Amino acid sequence: MENSGCWETFVKSTNFKRKVQQYLSKTRYSEDTQVPDSPEEHEESLQESAFIENAAAAVDDFFVENSGETIDDDAEEPADDAEEPADDSADYSPDEWSDQEDTIEDTEPESLEVFLQRWSLEHKITHSALKPLLDRLSLVDRTLSTDPRRLLGTPRKEPELIQIEGGQYWHHGLEHSLRIAFNKLSNPRNISININIDGLPIFKNGTDQLWPILFNVHEEPTMKPMIIGVYCGRTKPKLIEQFLDQFVSECELIFQNGIEINGHLLSVEIRMFICDSPARSFIKGKKVILSII
Repeated sequence: MENSGCWETFVKSTNFKRKVQQYLSKTRYSEDTQVPDSPEEHEESLQESAFIENAAAAVDDFFVENSGETIDDDAEEPADDAEEPADDSADYSPDEWSDQEDTIEDTEPESLEVFLQRWSLEHKITHSALKPLLDRLSLVDRTLSTDPRRLLGTPRKEPELIQIEGGQYWHHGLEHSLRIAFNKLSNPRNISININIDGLPIFKNGTDQLWPILFNVHEEPTMKPMIIGVYCGRTKPKLIEQFLDQFVSECELIFQNGIEINGHLLSVEIRMFICDSPARSFIKGKKVILSII
């Protein structure tokens, strides 16, 4: 038959099966409730019922032969426009799930000590105000220090200030900073440093100002700038020789002998001075600077 394919498709449909079953149930209901008018009509209805039952059995056999599964007459056919339940997991790939799990595992809660350090610095909490809070919290966490200076790492030794013309000078030391920066030195090494000298005001209203001496290591661009010394006064240093005396004396020794760290020699030289116009005119041509260049 030319339309055998269409017929097979129609017979396979659940809709065809349901209509056959509905027609069969209506016919049986009519047999039970209606009395045939004559023996001929009764015989004809019996033949029709037998035909429908045979058709239903043939449909079941057809589905069993083609799918290997029996059909549940009570099963309801899902609507064609029914939407499948959303699967949230489909929106995430396994890699994304693993990244989220790693993020959750790596995120650790901030300790009470670290929180207090950050909180007191951000809100400028004084030591006198922080002390009663630490005394109270130490009853809950006995590992917490009750001394604000220990919590914040405040230096207990006052810096040695040198009185010079115009103000005071504090010398931190080039060698001290380099020893901290290269404390894991494992081979001899040569480095060059960039030095910055500049003045900056402390307050918007007032004459107090700072003149720090800073440096960074040219071969280590990710290393933060470090302090050599700081001058503080109401004016800029009046005598450049006093301001740079300790810095120049230390540089002369380091440039000649180097710094020994972990049994290895760290050789240091000046690469350049970085200054703005006022600072450059302040130190340019001075003998104290020319002696270390």
